[in-house]
Amino acid sequence: GKSAAISISDNNHLIVRAFARAFKYRKMYEKCGDYKSIAKMENTSESSVYRHLKLAYMHPDTVNAIMSGTLQCSVDKLFHIS
Repeated sequence: GKSAAISISDNNHLIVRAFARAFKYRKMYEKCGDYKSIAKMENTSESSVYRHLKLAYMHPDTVNAIMSGTLQCSVDKLFHIS
């Protein structure tokens, strides 16, 4: 398929949203312990919840480096390094 160019600002916004969703899912997961239930509650796929949970448990130094811009990455790369 076609790949659209994405601005740095848009990429940063997507990364922040991905981490926000990841930490939301982590909080839910720590309460219920079941990613399948989260997927149903959030009306999303189980694989999406699982990928975001991997982000939520990423090493804090890596998260800080990404959020500060020290470690540049796209949203796709973000999910690959988690």
